[in-house]
Amino acid sequence: MSDTDTASNAKQNVQQTVAKIQDNLSGILSISDMWVQMAVNKIQYENSERREEIAETIQTSGRQFEQLAIEVECAGQLFKELNLEFIFQVNGITSQSSGKIIERNVGKMNGVKLVKVLLNENEAHVEFDHDKTTEQAIIDVIGHLGFQAQVK
Repeated sequence: MSDTDTASNAKQNVQQTVAKIQDNLSGILSISDMWVQMAVNKIQYENSERREEIAETIQTSGRQFEQLAIEVECAGQLFKELNLEFIFQVNGITSQSSGKIIERNVGKMNGVKLVKVLLNENEAHVEFDHDKTTEQAIIDVIGHLGFQAQVK
């Protein structure tokens, strides 16, 4: 599986997780509306024959809140994965100035957030948004500058 496919799958997973979170939020909001209504009618609640049912509903909503927190955490991790740092092996970097040329030109690309060239390792570390650019586009820009690059 290519890095682009991996990024595309990660994006799809994030979208599915966000949709799931939205569904859960709707259910939780309706439960919280019920809590508000119960608070308003506290006297009725204290005398209610539905005490066990209401207690079960409260426990269920607590579990839904816990599940939602887990899903939000997972979604956050997936969002981070969409902006991964890739390491490119770059051949032909002979000086600090050639490293700066790569940093400047790749850094101008749409979606690129961070570029750091490590001269001694012949590497370019690039953090970018997969919705705006691709590994191949970065390789092409580096190639147009006279260097050979590949994802490490």
